[in-house]
Amino acid sequence: MAHGTPDWGLVGPKSTTYGLDDLGEAVVRLGSPHLWDRRGDVIVLESFENGLGVCQPLLSGALAALDLHAGNAAHGVLSLGLTAGSDVGHYAEVWLYHGLPVSSRVGLEFAFTNDQWTESWVWWIAWYTGTHLIQARVWFLRQTKDLQYEDDGGLPQPFEDDVQVWATAKCWNIGKLVVDFTEHRYIRFIMNDVAWDLSAYPMAFGLDPTPASLRVFVQHIGVADHNPLAYLDTVILTHNEP
Repeated sequence: MAHGTPDWGLVGPKSTTYGLDDLGEAVVRLGSPHLWDRRGDVIVLESFENGLGVCQPLLSGALAALDLHAGNAAHGVLSLGLTAGSDVGHYAEVWLYHGLPVSSRVGLEFAFTNDQWTESWVWWIAWYTGTHLIQARVWFLRQTKDLQYEDDGGLPQPFEDDVQVWATAKCWNIGKLVVDFTEHRYIRFIMNDVAWDLSAYPMAFGLDPTPASLRVFVQHIGVADHNPLAYLDTVILTHNEP
């Protein structure tokens, strides 16, 4: 015979505690880094506590580097230091591949810091079908304080200016890009406390024979002739975003 009520329920008298109607809150209280924008179902969650995990490094330029750092993390103990190269592509980035989920709205979220010589941070999501590529990119241009998105012709277009973010390794910021791979359009971009509606903008779409996969890239780009070090943490990939 059934006895009592489930731990996660709200039914039944309690004198010292109260049941949670949002299990996401319980998970966050237990230490999950998925605490800032909790919408969507998590596919990948990487906070670098066990190294690079599923993320792969890609470097360009003299003295470009990627290293694990302790004591300057947004969550847990470790974060990832991205030192951009001083020439050529001027970047340090991580990327990850994943099998295609059911076509839906997909989100890419990560926490980051800035250096005085950070040129930009890039959120980049690419959906390969086996015959076509659908992709979306958003740039935060730290030097000019602009936000740009990649239009359906592959060109950057501004959607906000004068975005105030500190240039210090001790101030964590969080940005999240959400796009719809069913309708081939952007949905929203969030930076800290501000959200922008991008749903009027279609994504770039073209022929590409790359095998079917979902790929995301997080890129730190530096100003030429400098090697800025900035930090990355809590890379979260979601689908089924509202």
